[in-house]
Amino acid sequence: MPPKLVLKRDPGITLETLHEDDHVLAISKPFGVLAHPSPGFWHKGTMAHALVERVPEEMLQERGNHNEWDSFIPRCIVHRLDAGTTGVMVIAKSPLAEKGLTAQLRAADMLWGHSSGKKVYVAVLLGHPGGSQSCITALGKIGRNPQNPKVWAVTADGKPAKTVFRVHAFSKKHGLSLVTAEIFTGRTHQIRVHAAHLGSPVANDHLYTQKRFELPSLGRLPERRQLLHAWLLDLEHPDTQRRILLRAALPPDMAGVVQRVWPELSLDPAAWPGMLARFQSQQSVQRLTDVEVRCMAWWDASPEGRAWLRDRDAWLKRKRDDCDGDPKQRGKNKRNHRNPSPGGRDPSVFPRCEEGEEEVGHGHLVEAGRASESSERREASRGAGKPRKSVVTFAFSVDEA
Repeated sequence: MPPKLVLKRDPGITLETLHEDDHVLAISKPFGVLAHPSPGFWHKGTMAHALVERVPEEMLQERGNHNEWDSFIPRCIVHRLDAGTTGVMVIAKSPLAEKGLTAQLRAADMLWGHSSGKKVYVAVLLGHPGGSQSCITALGKIGRNPQNPKVWAVTADGKPAKTVFRVHAFSKKHGLSLVTAEIFTGRTHQIRVHAAHLGSPVANDHLYTQKRFELPSLGRLPERRQLLHAWLLDLEHPDTQRRILLRAALPPDMAGVVQRVWPELSLDPAAWPGMLARFQSQQSVQRLTDVEVRCMAWWDASPEGRAWLRDRDAWLKRKRDDCDGDPKQRGKNKRNHRNPSPGGRDPSVFPRCEEGEEEVGHGHLVEAGRASESSERREASRGAGKPRKSVVTFAFSVDEA
């Protein structure tokens, strides 16, 4: 690694933004882009170079707590995708997010005994992985291939791994399966290894199969472009503790395959046959009632409401500062500020809706606390720099059609 490497922005990389706030940036990674600098890519061609001027400088510093001597991994990079894989990546924009996201992603790679995972990929496979079965669970342990240490394989002495493949469509004419792969562990090349072990490797994966993939109407894909896409990532926001469901639309090459082989299917995986309800798109938009709008306006304008917001914001600031402070002081602050609710009107007796969640899909954000257009205009008329959060929190969903 070059001494004292300073990252410079690479204007040649365009990133689609799925979600962004003061702590978290979620993007859809394009094909051919590495996550971080490594030999041959020290000065351009990686996600880290594309993030210069988009994240604070402190988050572009070398992380240092890894054993990859030939890599420069900045603090903002909390997980990775292969260069040939597209899809959702989440970036830490603050130390709070770095700590929170890292812990969650590590936990997401250890969900062996859980009924649901946090990461879902879309893949096109050669052949059918389960014969007549539409849901196949792969449990083969993954380790270095004894015949070729540069690749991975299912081995007896490997690390436990679990992938659930769900076949949403199969084309006998083309010999292709359209699947989602939900992973419960985080092994290198896990989906590619398990798919190949089942006899249905990922299409165009030159590392794990010698079978050629080509559709005459689409032409040949780049050699290192396996048809694998990180479609969904289910996390908790490190600051607000609200759920964020991140989705990345299919890239043009995979969308072209779906249109050519399965023209009757939607390009939104959430609408595919056999998709689990927890992965499906919301089809309705919930609006504030007139009573809720009047109640929120009254609370925001009242002396009690303004005082509550000031005290709430001060408490949240102390809470964030604790994450970077001395551990002993952190514990002391927890004891001193165990009950952050200030005096004044009791928010527990104030009308409120069910707690909402943040959902991101195909670049659209649903944010709890973001009210109707009338409330947004009200915030703008106040001259506020950012939308304020009220004690009254409302849940919204989005029509992703």
